[in-house]
Amino acid sequence: MKFSERIGAVRRVLQKDSMDEALKNALWNIVHGRYFVRYANTRQPIGYISEGKLLLELWIYHFHQPVDKFYTEFGSCLSQQIRPAYMGSDWSSVYDFIEFIANCEPVKDRSGPFMGACNKVLEEHVSAYRFVGTTLAPITSEEEILAVEQAMSHGQKFKAMTSHLQTALERFGDKHSPDYRNSIKESISAVEAVCQILTGDTNATLGKALKQIGVHPALEKGFSAIYGYTSDASGIRHALSDESSLTADDAKFFLVSCSAFINYLIAKGSAAGATTP
Repeated sequence: MKFSERIGAVRRVLQKDSMDEALKNALWNIVHGRYFVRYANTRQPIGYISEGKLLLELWIYHFHQPVDKFYTEFGSCLSQQIRPAYMGSDWSSVYDFIEFIANCEPVKDRSGPFMGACNKVLEEHVSAYRFVGTTLAPITSEEEILAVEQAMSHGQKFKAMTSHLQTALERFGDKHSPDYRNSIKESISAVEAVCQILTGDTNATLGKALKQIGVHPALEKGFSAIYGYTSDASGIRHALSDESSLTADDAKFFLVSCSAFINYLIAKGSAAGATTP
């Protein structure tokens, strides 16, 4: 913290539904430094370099502008089109912008360092969002981020499970219209999916999976009780059109705890030889 912040002259407020100019500029500086600085003052043709392809995709698919209005020289496009459009964006569109870059195919091989740099800036500027995988979500704890990312990195065999977790993350992290109920439902479905994979039984219940991998009976009972709560909580597993009092805290708890539980089940299942070939 700066001196002014330590003595209370400046108040550090969590930036959740807004973004100050300093954070917007800091994120732009990362994008510019990692992707654009090399060609920023050149007349390099767009089509021959991955950074140029990134500019084109931003213009067409993020800003939704007509392709025939796109400048084909790098420096002109950056300074006269992409930068002004970014600076004119509201807070949620700025997050959309950096998330788009993290998932943009021409520069996907550089996403890891880019997202790491963004997370550092987001932390420094007290943003309520962090990259979890390649999705921005309102999760700020490093331990929670790691739990979700680990659960989503278990490989092709667990694709059905990771698909549910990715959907849960996207619905939880939707900055325009978060869907907490369906996020929770997808988190729970991820646990069900991993149970079925571990047991090789498409109808396997949590209880069956826990018994097969040899979880202590007392621990099994506790896990089953927590899991059973979801059958009744605000109708999560019932009609999804009903009103619900579910909040972001509920959705985050299920996303993180289900992810940690999945990591535990896979580790225990592998040790017990309970995984399918």
